[in-house]
Amino acid sequence: MRSSYISKYITIFLFLVSWLIASCGINETIVPPTDPPAASPIPTSTHTVVPPTATPIPLAVIINGVEFTLDEFEAELNRYISAQGSGTSIDRIDAGEIVLEDIISQSLLMQGAEENGFELTEEQLAERVNELTAAAGGDAPFNQWLLENGYSVETSIKL
Repeated sequence: MRSSYISKYITIFLFLVSWLIASCGINETIVPPTDPPAASPIPTSTHTVVPPTATPIPLAVIINGVEFTLDEFEAELNRYISAQGSGTSIDRIDAGEIVLEDIISQSLLMQGAEENGFELTEEQLAERVNELTAAAGGDAPFNQWLLENGYSVETSIKL
């Protein structure tokens, strides 16, 4: 009896092994490789040129909408320091505060005059320039004074 049980188990075992072997590969269908998917275009970077923007002129101060550039401030500061003479030592920071206060005062005075109806005509300006030129001793000395003090005709008129 025992041998009949063993033979049943052996038969079942052999049946399972043969079934596994049969299902593993002899009749396996080989699937041919498919064509790779159509290549999608590879994204490329494009160089987009950013339009240039104007660089703002550095400002030292804006007084009620009136702009005073850093170059104009530096020029006024240098004129102030050179006007102090070589025997006087003045701190550049203190001088800068004095010059800035003067610029603000002049600007506010100019704005107040304009608000109260004062207008400087071209004739009045030309007359004043002629008076200053005569007081300096003529065109050459006047132009020399402007040059020595860091002015030009255009900057002196603006002030």
